[in-house]
Amino acid sequence: SLPALLATPITSDSVALRAQPPGCSLAFGSADATVEVAGRDTVLRMRPIGTWRPPQSAPGLVCYDSSDGRSTVVYRPIPQGVKEDLVLFDESAFGSGIFGWTLELADGHDARLQGDGSIDIYEGQSRRARIPAPVATDGPGRSLAASFSLAMPFLSVNVARPGAYPVTVDPSVTLTFDADFRFAGTDEGLV
Repeated sequence: SLPALLATPITSDSVALRAQPPGCSLAFGSADATVEVAGRDTVLRMRPIGTWRPPQSAPGLVCYDSSDGRSTVVYRPIPQGVKEDLVLFDESAFGSGIFGWTLELADGHDARLQGDGSIDIYEGQSRRARIPAPVATDGPGRSLAASFSLAMPFLSVNVARPGAYPVTVDPSVTLTFDADFRFAGTDEGLV
């Protein structure tokens, strides 16, 4: 899928990228496409539903191809946490247009769907992380309607039928911890 960038298979039980975002750590499962983001206050794990091949990596990213080769999940560390791209290569990968993850949160945390379409992760009344509303594009880069549905432990994204492939859901996961807002002096910003 991204063969030039991703020629090196990873065989360890988990992968930790060298370029960790400040204030959090990232780990990736060896065969199930799970990403774990841990910060000072929060641990969140997301696993795309489906069957995935062992990961491949290139500098600054980890990639999982679906076992049927119809889709790919790419994780990249960013200053705010981790960015995930879900790439669907053809009509058979698109299926019903609903894609999902199993979401695991640390004890005492809960996920809440917000009015703007994002998912906020709370510990009590304190927001600890945010997953922004999904953005989807088709092959030529045209925007597609996309929205989250949340029924713990499942997080789903619903995407409008595309005109052309590949379809990219981007960013489907970007986590920003409240501690990052405090460093910036505001509780707003890229979240």
